[in-house]
Amino acid sequence: MLGTAKTALINTNNENLLTYRLFSLALTLGGNSTYFCASPLPDNPLVKEEWTGQAGVSNTSGIIEVTTTTNGSGYSHSIHLKSVTFNNPLAGSTFYYGDDILIGTLLTN
Repeated sequence: MLGTAKTALINTNNENLLTYRLFSLALTLGGNSTYFCASPLPDNPLVKEEWTGQAGVSNTSGIIEVTTTTNGSGYSHSIHLKSVTFNNPLAGSTFYYGDDILIGTLLTN
């Protein structure tokens, strides 16, 4: 339903997995679709750090929220992360990303 937020929980079984990667060099716009769709990931650019979102708890943490509204003849999908904590087991660290972070807005026709 338009205007109503849809939610899902981050989990760690490859469904709704959230990963943040820090690369050895900047990625160029537009030319990276083959990189992100490849399995396994290519060796270049090198991944310097990898952080994984911890599994969510219903109505508490690790929530992905998408709200869809109309945008002219298309749609606007606002994507938020709520109460997300990232973990890096190699560094032995975690960090709390924030209560409600707007990741971006996807426009579709």
